[in-house]
Amino acid sequence: MTGIEPVLNPLLVALVLGETITGLSIVGGVVVFVSVMAYNVLSTRKARVEAGAQS
Repeated sequence: MTGIEPVLNPLLVALVLGETITGLSIVGGVVVFVSVMAYNVLSTRKARVEAGAQS
């Protein structure tokens, strides 16, 4: 859930407080989301490789 929280924050503020979402906000959300997902995928792969090497 921590990966999607920074992306949802501007959306929730827009829904609750009525703020306008700008193009830069969307781009920033995409950058954060892709970065977090890439980090999680690479971390998982590294952990599996290390676990396989220890067996």
